[in-house]
Amino acid sequence: MLHIYCGDGKGKSSAAFGAAIRAAGNDMSVLIVQFLKSGSSGEINVLKNIPGITVRTGETPPKFIWNMNEAEKEEAKKQYQKLAFESMKEAEAYQVLIFDEVIAAFQNEMIDQTVLIEFLKEQKEKREIILTGRDPAEELILLADYITEMKKIRHPYDHGIQARKGVEY
Repeated sequence: MLHIYCGDGKGKSSAAFGAAIRAAGNDMSVLIVQFLKSGSSGEINVLKNIPGITVRTGETPPKFIWNMNEAEKEEAKKQYQKLAFESMKEAEAYQVLIFDEVIAAFQNEMIDQTVLIEFLKEQKEKREIILTGRDPAEELILLADYITEMKKIRHPYDHGIQARKGVEY
């Protein structure tokens, strides 16, 4: 089944990682693939040490996509295409797949959209797949079995408070 955790609120990745812990606690194998993030957040550091959970991340992106020049975007695209391809290739070994921030990678064409859609169509009947990110494309929404939206009511960012270690990452 295909799950989407989306919206402008905090907690999309945290919900996905909670699902990973639940699955691993029930002896299920989990692959977490993280796009467009540094791979060094507190929860990733812990998840890497849980038996049954495998974590794959790309190299640290130099900056947010909207701040990248064309050369940086092309380099990031190559990196994330490779990460996506390798992860899809090894998916058969896992019962749960979590593609964290893949929705943004999809929207910004950092991965091959057609390949991801075909992969999801084929695999969603065989395993649990969780996608996270803001504003999922209609193609992803139509495929999803679960869609959970995190809605921001208030956030410290709105008042200029930067992300805090241990809370937002």
